[in-house]
This record gives sequence, structure tokens and C-alpha cells, in this order.
Amino acid sequence: MHLTSMLCIGIAAMLVVCFASGAEAGLEAGLKAFESGDYGTALKELRVINMVNGLGALFAVMAAVFWFKSAAVDTPEPFSINVHTDIQDVINLAYSIRDQSQLSAWAASSACISALLQAFAILLSLFT
Repeated sequence: MHLTSMLCIGIAAMLVVCFASGAEAGLEAGLKAFESGDYGTALKELRVINMVNGLGALFAVMAAVFWFKSAAVDTPEPFSINVHTDIQDVINLAYSIRDQSQLSAWAASSACISALLQAFAILLSLFT
């Protein structure tokens, strides 16, 4: 599955879960609280902190999956380059290293987003 598709499905699932129970009542009460200036109640009713925590957990899981896939990329055990090395072996090694680097970059980005979302959730909780 393409990474963007996986991310969109995960975010959509998280939003459905966050709003599944009593969403309509919470949305209405949250909007009323927001309009009246009671932002703490609005945050509680709209389940913003739950969504942010859920998204943070989703990105943490994605980071773990990407790093696991990066570690599972097949690379040659012993490898030395000399004048008799087949060029296809060198190309295969380069592709393996590239794949590992891309997966590690996705994992690091996911971990960063997760950490930022967790920090944001902590800040939001100060207002509720």
C-alpha cells in the first residue's frame, strides 16, 4: 500500500473513532461553548485532545513500522568491491541502501510528528 494512502486511512479511522460516541451532542455543545468564549469546555466537547493524542499514537506506530521495514531490507552479508565485482551486485547494494534510507526518513518524520502532536496535546490539556 502506498504511504500516502496508509496515512489517509489511518487519519480517517482515527477521526471516526474519536467522534463515534456521542459526536453530534459533543459537536453541538462544543460549538456553543466556543461561541460563548468558553474555550476549555469547547476543547473538551470537541474531543480535540483525544484526536491529537490519537494522531500522535498513529504516527508513533507508523514510525515503528517504517523502522522495522528498514531493518528488514535485504542487504548482502559480506560485501567487498574490487576489480572483479559484478556491476549488478553494486547496483543491488545501492538500491538496498536507498530503500533503507527512505524508510528511515519516513520513520524519523513520523516520530517527529508524533512528538509534536504529543507536545500539542499537553499544551491543550492545560486549557481544559
